[in-house]
Amino acid sequence: HDNVVRVYSAGPYGDNSIYIAMEFLAQGSASRAAAGGFVPPRHAWRLSIDMCRGLECLHQNGFVHRDVKPSNLLISDSGRGKLSDFGLVARMGAGGGASAAGYRFHLAPELLHGGASGVATDVFATGVTMYRLFNGDDLLPKYENFDELDQMILSGEYPNRELYQPFIPRRLKRAINKAMELDPSDRFSSASSLRHAVEQVR
Repeated sequence: HDNVVRVYSAGPYGDNSIYIAMEFLAQGSASRAAAGGFVPPRHAWRLSIDMCRGLECLHQNGFVHRDVKPSNLLISDSGRGKLSDFGLVARMGAGGGASAAGYRFHLAPELLHGGASGVATDVFATGVTMYRLFNGDDLLPKYENFDELDQMILSGEYPNRELYQPFIPRRLKRAINKAMELDPSDRFSSASSLRHAVEQVR
């Protein structure tokens, strides 16, 4: 898929490890593009759409990514986003779920309660990723320890859904916040529906 990093081969490497040989993308990741701040809005908008398209491909093929974040969104020579890092990818079971896993700062609330990973948790992590792309990490709340961070995730205080850069359109804020709803049933039902909402923002 155009929005998924191409994997050339994979296999055992050394003792109890594997290698994954992927295409080289000189521009690096969206984290690098942000350079500690926010990604320029038009580019962030394009990358968000590309990220959703890549995620759609994984979900349609029965996989859950479980590690969506800016550093796992690579940028092609043409400036398009490519979803990468398949170390936590898992095949979804018959019920559409997989074992709980994810990036600590992008965990959906239900994962902190022992719930399963799935489309809804990937959508949540994608929402947090978009929040960071458009706003930069300076707007993320501070915390003292992981217990406090977990409580802020559970209460909806991390990220702060009310705090956005002043140039972010209201319609885009609503889309990102919907992706980060605490109740999975209130989120977008798929990466595709999230993408459609973002595409409508001009």
